[in-house]
Amino acid sequence: MPRPGPGARWGALRARSTLGSPPGPEHPGEPARLLVREQLVFQDEAEVRRPDHCEARLLRFTREEEAPSPEQPEA
Repeated sequence: MPRPGPGARWGALRARSTLGSPPGPEHPGEPARLLVREQLVFQDEAEVRRPDHCEARLLRFTREEEAPSPEQPEA
């Protein structure tokens, strides 16, 4: 099953972070709740980025190992 692209994943995570009403005096606990929600979103974003980062790093290492070594001139 193909993974959704990074834009789709980030968009879904950002949409989750914007839920709720803006903080105001009638909701004194709202800022704390929003901070906790933002922290959860940041953790989710890190979990989304980590596999992509690992994949890119593994590809880079694989390419370095497959690269032909320069031939040394015979003396």
